[in-house]
Amino acid sequence: GSGIVNPFDDPKSSQVWKGEVEALEEAFTWSWDAYKNFAWGHDQLTPLNMSFDDSFGHIGLTIVDNLDMLLLLGKQSEYQRAKSWVLNNLDINKIGKVNVYHVTTRVLGGLLSAYSISHEKDLLDKAIEIANVLSLSISAHVLC
Repeated sequence: GSGIVNPFDDPKSSQVWKGEVEALEEAFTWSWDAYKNFAWGHDQLTPLNMSFDDSFGHIGLTIVDNLDMLLLLGKQSEYQRAKSWVLNNLDINKIGKVNVYHVTTRVLGGLLSAYSISHEKDLLDKAIEIANVLSLSISAHVLC
């Protein structure tokens, strides 16, 4: 075998894992709803004042970073809304400086992870678009 143990195969641990999954979904939904209500389209929610922060360039970082989680939790309508925002609003060319690390890990990672689950080519196309801009930026910086 593969050596990978599925915790849902054992009835005792299956109940434990089911409870953990439910708790995770509840926590995610609570956080996602707060983000939608107070920070939609912005990089992140600032929960203490129920406002937002755009320190990553106003690229909707939380939206892109959670596409895969929305898919994994089966939140199709939320996923479609988030995906639509990403495809229609995420334009890395419109911002000045970007944090290459966060754009690489959270934006490209979020898009590629969602693509690997959904197989929706428009997500891959958006990831390629962003990777091309990043590669030009990195090349220009290295050559300076």
